Amino acid sequence: RRRNDAKQWAQERLAQLTAELRSIQGLASNSRRQRLRALQLELHPDKQPEDRRSVVQPLFLLVQREWESQCEESEMKSEPHGPHGPREPHGPPEPHGSDGHWASQAS
Repeated sequence: RRRNDAKQWAQERLAQLTAELRSIQGLASNSRRQRLRALQLELHPDKQPEDRRSVVQPLFLLVQREWESQCEESEMKSEPHGPHGPREPHGPPEPHGSDGHWASQAS
């Protein structure tokens, strides 16, 4: 019986969560992050009663994907060349010397 109650709860919460995730799409970045953080805390499996832990995991993962997407968006906006800086036009510099080590800069 408890397992069926947990499944029923998860189905109902999924419908609510889907609507919530849609509604926060239009929020400013800070507001969106705050709401996603609240959802993470609410739906974290460790914060659930034992009988809900397995059914809440997919809901939590939906929120996590949104959180990661939000973080990636924020990084892209704050770093015009991406999270790793500007790209080298032809890859990283090659070592000099026949042994494959960097040549010393003797001046």
